Amino acid sequence: MSPDERSIVVGLGEIQVTQDPEAVLTCLGLGSCIGVAAYDPHAKVAGMSHIILPGDPIRNTEPSPKYALHSVPMLLKLLCKEGADPKRLVIKLAAERR
Repeated sequence: MSPDERSIVVGLGEIQVTQDPEAVLTCLGLGSCIGVAAYDPHAKVAGMSHIILPGDPIRNTEPSPKYALHSVPMLLKLLCKEGADPKRLVIKLAAERR
């Protein structure tokens, strides 16, 4: 399997979760965005969120993974649905350094 076949690109405002041990979750061109990666080493499930903004300025819209306010809880819910335990999660943040 080539690196490209194992790559799962997490686009702007998206969340991806996988149990594929060969998969590589990738956020390209973070710029002013934040990448949140989480992994449960026991359940072998990983997820990543590509966050664009901290919160929803309108607050009347449906929850969206592009907002940190919604994205982090959505990521945790999807990971748990795949068997992750929040107590075991290893979480890392990535941002462009300015």
